[in-house]
Amino acid sequence: MISDDGRETTLNVPVNAFLTDTGLEAGKHYKFSLKVGKDAISITKVNVEPWTTKEIDGGVAEEVTPTN
Repeated sequence: MISDDGRETTLNVPVNAFLTDTGLEAGKHYKFSLKVGKDAISITKVNVEPWTTKEIDGGVAEEVTPTN
């Protein structure tokens, strides 16, 4: 969802061929590059790398329960 001058708009991001062909794999992390335009958002690049453990200084993790 994006907001502009107090107006909220939901934009759907089409899944690119990479994900429809292979899907998401366990044990990998995905980084998406997005192109954001006035009326659309699209995925322009997908980087897939093995999941690694890294230390993160600071920050707070919290569980969010969907309200559907």
